Amino acid sequence: MQNIIETKSDYFRTKRSRIFWITLLLSLLTLTVIGFTFINNNMVPDTQLTVSVAEQPAQARGNGKVFAPERYVLSSTESGFIEQVYVSQGYRVQVGEPLIKIANPELFREFKEVQFEADDIFASVAYEQSQLALELDAIASDLAKARSELKGQRLEVDANQKLREYGIISAVKFEQLKLKVERAEMDVSNLLQRYNAYKKGYASQNAALQAKRKAAEEKVAYFKSRIDALTITSPIDGVVKELELAQGEAISVGNRVLEIVNDKALAADIAIPQYLGFKIDLNAVATIKSPNGEVEGTVDFVDPIVRDGAVMVRVKLPQDLPSWMSMGQSIEAAITTSSITHIAFVNKPKEYSHSEQWRVYRLVNGERVSTDITIISADQDNLFLTPGLNHGEQIVLVPNTTSSTFFD
Repeated sequence: MQNIIETKSDYFRTKRSRIFWITLLLSLLTLTVIGFTFINNNMVPDTQLTVSVAEQPAQARGNGKVFAPERYVLSSTESGFIEQVYVSQGYRVQVGEPLIKIANPELFREFKEVQFEADDIFASVAYEQSQLALELDAIASDLAKARSELKGQRLEVDANQKLREYGIISAVKFEQLKLKVERAEMDVSNLLQRYNAYKKGYASQNAALQAKRKAAEEKVAYFKSRIDALTITSPIDGVVKELELAQGEAISVGNRVLEIVNDKALAADIAIPQYLGFKIDLNAVATIKSPNGEVEGTVDFVDPIVRDGAVMVRVKLPQDLPSWMSMGQSIEAAITTSSITHIAFVNKPKEYSHSEQWRVYRLVNGERVSTDITIISADQDNLFLTPGLNHGEQIVLVPNTTSSTFFD
């Protein structure tokens, strides 16, 4: 009986062992099939590509800041105290817009005195000019009257000439008529000389009076310009950068009042290694880079002085800058140089987006040869590679399976 029980026990133990191993083998087989299917569905196939090499200008890279080269420092031309401040720091202003008004009571008093003095001069000049004109008119009137009398007496002499010939009038009376004509001619001659002399004097006296009036006008204009200068206006469209005075504060001639910059005409100073400075030409293209985007400018000036192993390159930026580009912003720049570099690239395969890291192999006689070439960057159509490849070479791109980003 005991032997029967032991035999049955061995049978069931053997059966359970077989079931366990069969189950284990089926599980391993299932996992193998699933893994193989998953890898086949996600593996990026090897890609064979032909290398192209293109020439392009080399670039010098550096860092710098954006600034406004067009800036105006406004100073006071008169002393006094700040009566009114119309703007604040960072305020945008237009050309001619009032910024600060200075009060100077002493200057204002002097201006009023000059105005009163000028009014007196204007009145005096006008009166003297009118008197000169009246005197000239009087002489001209006398001259015209004398000429008229001379003309009448000459007619009388001509009329009496026939009467004298026929003895109707005496010779004495006729001679008296001729003497009157001669006297009238002398009067006309004297008045004409007087008129011409007075006319010359009139011109010089009138010029002197005009000069006197002009001097008074210029004096008034001078003080008026000083009064106008008490209101400081903006010379350009721009932004108030520094405002150093407050309302009620005393101010002297030459004191710095504020600074205005033209933020619509910006530039960038870029520091590059000194050995690249001589390779940069004026008007060369420079790409200004920031986290917000890129802007293209042109080289406006290359400083020949080396400071701390670097030279400064000034880049002129375009007028229509994006809103994220502002004064004082730190930027990076890539400046085109006169040197030529060779860039190797291949057509971008469709599978490129399936993997972030790739290994580059040369294809030599159908065999893969490992390289240290890497992908620098990519655009919509091409992949750009590190130096070391020749034009026409065949390469193979293989996903780097050691990368943690092997799968999408």
